[in-house]
Order: sequence, then C-alpha cells, then structure tokens
Amino acid sequence: MHECSSRGRQEFLATLEHPYHFTESGLSNVDLVGVRYFECECGEKLVEIPAIKQLMSLIARHVAMKADALTPPEIRFLRKQLGQRATDFSANIKMEPETLSRMENGKQPISKKADSYIRLYYALASKDPVLLDTMKEALDSVLAEHRKIPGKKQPRTVAKIEHDEWALAATAG
Repeated sequence: MHECSSRGRQEFLATLEHPYHFTESGLSNVDLVGVRYFECECGEKLVEIPAIKQLMSLIARHVAMKADALTPPEIRFLRKQLGQRATDFSANIKMEPETLSRMENGKQPISKKADSYIRLYYALASKDPVLLDTMKEALDSVLAEHRKIPGKKQPRTVAKIEHDEWALAATAG
C-alpha cells in the first residue's frame, strides 16, 4: 500500500444517490450514507467511519432479522461479529467445523435448521436487546398458539421440598 499525496486526493460525502459501497464489512450489499471518503488519483479509497462498532452491530442485526435465507458471507460476518473462531462457533451451534466451513465458502447449501440455529445463537450470544425482544415476541406468539390447542391437558407442575430446598419433582403428563 502506498501513500498518495493530499493534492492527488478528492473528498466526497456519501449520499443516497452516491453511497459509499462498504465492502470492508465483508458483505457485498452494504452502502453507507453520510460518511466522508477520499479517492486517490490511483483509485484507492479511504473512508472515515464514526462509531464503527455500532455500525457493525446494526448491520449484524439487519442480517439476523432479514426474511431471506442467510448467505455464506452473512454467516461468516455474524461469526466474526461475535469474535469467534470457526471451530468455537461451529461447536456452539452443534455443527461440525468442516460443515460450517463448506457453508461459509458456498460449497454446501445452508439448511433451514442451520440458518435458524445461527440466527438464534447470534441473538443470544450478541445480547442485542432488539434481537432478544424479537425472539421473546416470537416465542410468546408460538406459546400462545400452543395454548389454544383444544382438549390439550395442561401439564402439572409439582414442586417438592427436601432439606429446605425446593426442586421440581418428575411428573407424568
């Protein structure tokens, strides 16, 4: 990497019409608006990005909440956002490291189950309050539907005390 002189450098402000294409995120579909960037005579660009951690968390939240299936670069992006090596991440989502590697490299399709596990794990591990609230709402909705099943017998909860300690007792049905 070489240094260009400030005379050969032009300053720009990214706008909606001319956003800064933020490939440095590791994703090909991220554009920024409102940031200053400089372009050298040689074509090299330098961008000033304030609050980069907040930006990366925002992008990760958007990826985790999107309706479409995760793409290989998005899986890698979420893993890197958590600061995890592939071996640790794959262990946390109960997947073989080789399988994760093939998915991140686009050599293996990403199953719906793997997609869901990755999103859920990211939400829990990142502790993003918006993602956690969204998960809670989804779980509440599933549980509400579950409770509406006619004729379904409510399970019993039986608590038992022994030596001044409460514990759940095993119950049938």
